[in-house]
Amino acid sequence: MSYWKWDPSFSVGIEIIDDQHKQIIQYINDLNMAFSYKKMHLVEEVLKNLEDYTKSHFSFEEELMEEAGFPLLNEHKQAHKSFIDRIVFFKERYQNGEDISKQLKTELELWLINHIKDDDVEYKSLVKKMFIKKDKKKFSSKLWIKTLAKKYFKN
Repeated sequence: MSYWKWDPSFSVGIEIIDDQHKQIIQYINDLNMAFSYKKMHLVEEVLKNLEDYTKSHFSFEEELMEEAGFPLLNEHKQAHKSFIDRIVFFKERYQNGEDISKQLKTELELWLINHIKDDDVEYKSLVKKMFIKKDKKKFSSKLWIKTLAKKYFKN
C-alpha cells in the first residue's frame, strides 16, 4: 500500500494554506487504508472531516482572496461549490451502503493535483502583495492571518 506525502510542488507559498492542504493528503491516505483493509469506519470519518474542512478551509481561502482583490474569486467560489456538491454526493452514496473509498480517494487526488496546483497558485501573488501592504502600514499580516484563522478554525 502506498501513501501520499506532501511534495513542494503542491505548495501555494502561503504557509497557513499549505498546512490546510496537507490535510487532504491525510484524507487520501485514510481512504487508501479504508479500501485496502476494508475499514469502512474510516470512510465515514473522512466524509465528516471533509464536510468540516470544506466549510472552514474554503471560507478562509475565499476571504483571503476577497481581501486581496483576486479577480477570479467568483470562478474559484464556483469550483469550491462544485467540490462541496461532490462530497455531498459521496456522502449520500456512502449512506446508501456503497463502498466509495476508492473513488473518493481518486477524487481527492485529482483535486489536490488539479485545483491546488493549478487554480490555487493563481491567487498566491495577490495575497502575498496584500500581506506586504498590511505590514508596511504597521498592521501585522501575521496577526491578521491569525485572527482570520481563529474565525474559521477551532485551534
